[in-house]
Amino acid sequence: MTSANTPTEGGRTRIDAVVAWTAAHAAELAGIGLPGIGALVWTPWLGLVSGAVAVWWALNEYRDHRAVVQLREGSSAPRQLEATGEGRESAGGSGEGEREVRA
Repeated sequence: MTSANTPTEGGRTRIDAVVAWTAAHAAELAGIGLPGIGALVWTPWLGLVSGAVAVWWALNEYRDHRAVVQLREGSSAPRQLEATGEGRESAGGSGEGEREVRA
């Protein structure tokens, strides 16, 4: 078993990874935690706000995960751009030394 302070393959320790994740998701954690605490202290209706933020967060994480999976599978491979010299003459250009980029 490795220590929490032992660097992993990427050179970051597990503590570094946890701190980075917490900092990146601070707004979501506050959006769920603060209304949740308010629901316990003042009114249960604030629990609905916490639940709505939790659902929003889960949907965004799901979309991000699907995007990463598609990129890893190569189904969203970047398109190669072609450089052509056509079309510049009609747009008022001389056509010499000018190239148009098409997708």
